[in-house]
Amino acid sequence: MENINKIQDVPDKVSGKDKGSANVENEQGDLEDITRLLRAENETYRADTDRLATKINELDSSMSMVLAREHIALCEERIAEYPNSIKLLKSRNESLLAEINRIKLKIKASKEDEENVMMLRNTVAEEYASLKNEKAILVTRINAMEDAIRESSSERERKLPQLKEYDTMLRNTYNDFQEAKSRMEVSIRLKQR
Repeated sequence: MENINKIQDVPDKVSGKDKGSANVENEQGDLEDITRLLRAENETYRADTDRLATKINELDSSMSMVLAREHIALCEERIAEYPNSIKLLKSRNESLLAEINRIKLKIKASKEDEENVMMLRNTVAEEYASLKNEKAILVTRINAMEDAIRESSSERERKLPQLKEYDTMLRNTYNDFQEAKSRMEVSIRLKQR
């Protein structure tokens, strides 16, 4: 009778909503416990049925007909109740098995989702590492370009005064050549006359 009370308390636990994968494992454990209890209860009922049948046979032979009939009627009532109890337990067992199967499907779906998330996580981690490597390469190239620009700029700054001086010298030389050319032309014209 205590087992029946334990079993009657369990459907409230089983019928509750899924509260995460930890609850699924607890529910699965509870369902396995209930299945064991139901099997034990079935065995107890079978043993009780066998015992009662044996007692009925013993009473038939040792007691008077009146007492035997009353006792047989009482035992038959009890025996008649056992199949109903067994049917009730079988139907409860079937509903619990259906619940177990539903929970197993949820567990399987959760595992598949977890595997998909892990694959996505690995892919994102690989892409992140790739981007990080590309960033490092780009930073190295940018730094090299900046160094080259700085070097070119400093070289230009160093050579700029010399180039200005050369430019001034070239202009002066050009002007001098132009003047010399003009004078030569004038002197050639004067000589030609």
